[in-house]
Amino acid sequence: MSQKDVIVELLTKNKVMTQSDFSIEMYGDNKHLPNVYTSLMSLVKSGIVVRTGDRPSYYSLSNADLSDLMKFHKNESERIVHKKSKISIPTPSNEQVEYWLRTWDSLPDYTVQEEAINELFQGQYKSNQSLKNIIIKCSVLNDFYSTNIFKVYPVACHILKLDIDERLNKGDISIVNEIANNKIANKEKNFYSFASKYCSHHNQDDYPIYDSYVDQMLRHFRNADGFTNFYNDDLKDYKKFKDILLEFKKYYKLDEYSLKDLDKYLWQAGKKYYPKKYKKKSRWLLW
Repeated sequence: MSQKDVIVELLTKNKVMTQSDFSIEMYGDNKHLPNVYTSLMSLVKSGIVVRTGDRPSYYSLSNADLSDLMKFHKNESERIVHKKSKISIPTPSNEQVEYWLRTWDSLPDYTVQEEAINELFQGQYKSNQSLKNIIIKCSVLNDFYSTNIFKVYPVACHILKLDIDERLNKGDISIVNEIANNKIANKEKNFYSFASKYCSHHNQDDYPIYDSYVDQMLRHFRNADGFTNFYNDDLKDYKKFKDILLEFKKYYKLDEYSLKDLDKYLWQAGKKYYPKKYKKKSRWLLW
């Protein structure tokens, strides 16, 4: 997705934004204002985006309801505000990873359940050539991880049609997005986190798990240390997500740790520093 496409997508969602809003939303900082300005001016010249005001200027889609823009100017409280996280989180290091790995190993509800699910995916139900095998694995993942797949059967049928076993062994990461995109009751569904978990339990070396806690941690360290540049939405593209995670691993010199180790570290730390604000249902495996 180009920067112009991202800008249009953001305006579709947020109605009105400033140049600073775009920079922070896409990059996590205010250091990319000139780059954003170039794309904005191109969209303004093409008639797709409308610019009003000065210092700051406000941008909206040309086909947007004008009442949205008028309301925005009238009530400053409706402005989109983005702030850097004020949470203090230790810098990633060998010591931090080791701490969280020890924490993981000390919790039997995590370790025993992880062993159980790995035995399922690596044992007699490993093959994805059988609908029965796939249904069992999908059902367990859905239960353990609370992935909110209300109809497992169509998801399992979708996976069966993809014929993924050889591609999983080769580490073909395009499988994740293919599994994620489903149609249930004629409605498009995207089970992105579930798909990453399904592939990871078949091949942990090549498929890191995407989770909202991991997402938050990667954004935090991008904003804090600038370990790499990425749009927030890039984390929802599995190839980009994996590349970002590898950059994270390289930047903080965590080469001795596997992607699975980083999953355990980032998930647990994210759960601590970015706890959910709603009451979660009890579940067997909390990640």
